[in-house]
Amino acid sequence: MNLNINDLATMANVIDLATQRGAFRANELKAVGELFEKISAFVKAAQEQAKKEEEAKAAAETASKEGE
Repeated sequence: MNLNINDLATMANVIDLATQRGAFRANELKAVGELFEKISAFVKAAQEQAKKEEEAKAAAETASKEGE
C-alpha cells in the first residue's frame, strides 16, 4: 500500500473538518493545528514541485518538436 500527496491532502481536509465540528478538546488543538500546518505545507511544496517538473517536461517536449 502506498501513501501519496492526494492522501495527505485528504488528511489535512479531514483534520480541518474535524476541528470545525469540535472533534478535538481545547488542550489538543495546538498539536492538531501544528500537524495540520506541517501536512499542508508539505502538500503545497510537493504540488509546486510536481507543477515545475510538469512544466519543464512540457518545455523539453516542445523544444524537441521544434528541433525536428
